[in-house]
Amino acid sequence: MTFTSCPDCGEIAEVIDRFVLPSTDGPVEHVRTQCLRRHFYWCHWQMSDSID
Repeated sequence: MTFTSCPDCGEIAEVIDRFVLPSTDGPVEHVRTQCLRRHFYWCHWQMSDSID
């Protein structure tokens, strides 16, 4: 299980999905997160603060 912070409220969020999307600079890893307040987000993995 991997955790990060919610970009909206700052609560702990679980990474519930990982996927790679193509870009002009090569593949970019993205994650889908869900926090304790039920916010869902998709973002670049580099943009999140991982808490393993």
